[in-house]
Amino acid sequence: MSFSQYDGEAILRIPFWFILLSGIFIGVIFSREKNKLDFIGSLIIILIIYTCIQMFFIDDIVKYFNFIFLYFGIYFLYYIIKNIKLDIDDILKFVNFIAIYNSILSIAQYFTGIKLLPGVWFDSIYFLEGANSVKRVVGVVGSNNAAGNFGAILFVVILYNAVKRRRVIDFLALGLTSIFSIITLTRIGYLAIGVSIIIFYFFTNWSNKKIFIFKYILLLFGIMLGGIILFKFGYLIYETLFIKRGHTSDYRFTQFTFVLNYLLPNNYLLGVGAGQMNNYIYNNYYYYELDLHSQYLNVLIEQGIFMFINFIVLNVSIFIKMIKRFKNYNLERIFIISLFISNLICSNYNPNQYYLSNNVLYYLIVFVIAFGGYPKFINRER
Repeated sequence: MSFSQYDGEAILRIPFWFILLSGIFIGVIFSREKNKLDFIGSLIIILIIYTCIQMFFIDDIVKYFNFIFLYFGIYFLYYIIKNIKLDIDDILKFVNFIAIYNSILSIAQYFTGIKLLPGVWFDSIYFLEGANSVKRVVGVVGSNNAAGNFGAILFVVILYNAVKRRRVIDFLALGLTSIFSIITLTRIGYLAIGVSIIIFYFFTNWSNKKIFIFKYILLLFGIMLGGIILFKFGYLIYETLFIKRGHTSDYRFTQFTFVLNYLLPNNYLLGVGAGQMNNYIYNNYYYYELDLHSQYLNVLIEQGIFMFINFIVLNVSIFIKMIKRFKNYNLERIFIISLFISNLICSNYNPNQYYLSNNVLYYLIVFVIAFGGYPKFINRER
């Protein structure tokens, strides 16, 4: 289901997950019992209404509909989960299978050098930077930076599963997801995963003597292994991640400075339009800019200060809702904090606003934690 815009280079496609969520949403609407709209739902509705109003002031319909799919998809997830109470345990366990499939696919992509995805089966995964090229797998999401963000979200969930349940499938998924994340060559994904590991390491249980000794030995082993890897492969890692891969991190700040100094002052109330930043820059400054590498800043520039505040309040409200729900469970609070911080890191250093699969996965997980059925271990205690 797609149509071409302009000369056929820009294609609008209706994502399969959006069609699926729409069908489930319609089914839930006609169910007997429905929960009332709460504060979080109202914030999502406001985003949808404002984005729909912006339809009358857009040039790039393909990128605009990306936000229509995104915000409606978030609302569908919220409404479905709030009304049918999906089980938290089932969703978090299901993430293991997503991770295993995604990782096996990415390993196959690495060895074949092609994407192996419907519609782009033979497309290359080689990333070109000047005269250099390097393999960057894309997993199920189809884009290398998106894959790095996707891997960071998967990693946090699977790390929680492994610490909580300690099953073979949890550790298998954790190992495979680590491999997947490494071969995406997405540095911000590495940072998000590293932060998650640090949070889990230092803030989970230290009171048990056996756990204390295990963590201490694990730390020593990690330091030794890291030292050996850096000693033996340090330059190769640097060459791969910064020379062949391209050292583009400084450009992010150049881009952020430009949009804050030149676009924001004249558009801070209403924004330049959802998905319209590139067209606006081209029409007014006569050059083509990359997609803005920050989801939060993108909301500010394209939809104005009020929607920016709305978006921040929405995400903070979901976070507070999750924390309050599990205030008496330390491991669950650590998981929630790690998930929120990892997504915050990834979404503000890559154009996460266009990574629809990543947003669907993240909001599926946070809405299940905030509104889904309680985990079995809590049900037993209640």
